[in-house]
Amino acid sequence: MTSTNPSQTYLYMLYNEITYNPLCKEYYNILTLNKQPEGTLKEYTKLINIILPSTNQNYNKQCSYAILNSLLNNTNTNTNTNTNTKYSNFLMLEDLNEFTEFLINNTYIIDNSITKLYKNNSFKSSNSKKLIYSFKITL
Repeated sequence: MTSTNPSQTYLYMLYNEITYNPLCKEYYNILTLNKQPEGTLKEYTKLINIILPSTNQNYNKQCSYAILNSLLNNTNTNTNTNTNTKYSNFLMLEDLNEFTEFLINNTYIIDNSITKLYKNNSFKSSNSKKLIYSFKITL
């Protein structure tokens, strides 16, 4: 008797999250996810603490999954040239097109209906975190 594993679909939310670097006294718009992804994207994410822009304090109970810029094959296209900053290793809002191409080329599907549902129904995390779109993968 052979057993087949049913496929499972995983849904993710992509956010533009504003974070503050107190050492450089600069704000960054980094791309983050609501949870650790499955599939190819998993190796390009890292759980990080976020510093709130308005208070310069760490979240006590919440972190975000940031997307590493190594996803772009070591060609970081954002305008941040200060490699000494903690955030230079992460994808920035300016990298959104390249990130979207990565998703499409790695069997992830952008889900406009879920994105629209969340944007129309005040599911807001915070003022420093904005939903860009949702995407999914079936494995």
